[in-house]
Amino acid sequence: MLVAGAGPVGLFLASQLVARGHSVRLVEARAAQSEHSKALAVMPRTMELFRVAGISMPFENAAYRVHAATILTRHHVLAHVPLEPADTWFDYIAMVPQD
Repeated sequence: MLVAGAGPVGLFLASQLVARGHSVRLVEARAAQSEHSKALAVMPRTMELFRVAGISMPFENAAYRVHAATILTRHHVLAHVPLEPADTWFDYIAMVPQD
């Protein structure tokens, strides 16, 4: 099987295919590792996939657990948005250090 892209999704897909006995060729257009973050947070459904795959604990342990977001200007609160994921094992959005 061919997986195009060695970003977070491509690497996870390739690892899951290999774990299920498939031969995988992973290709990436860039010759060097990216210097920039690829994600702001890990969403609850992604955390569920990580748990099923047996790799969620490092993310769970390192996560800053976000339950709400506040949008501000210099002098005013524009909005406060509670983040309440439904029907999931994870009641938060996981902000995980990128390093």
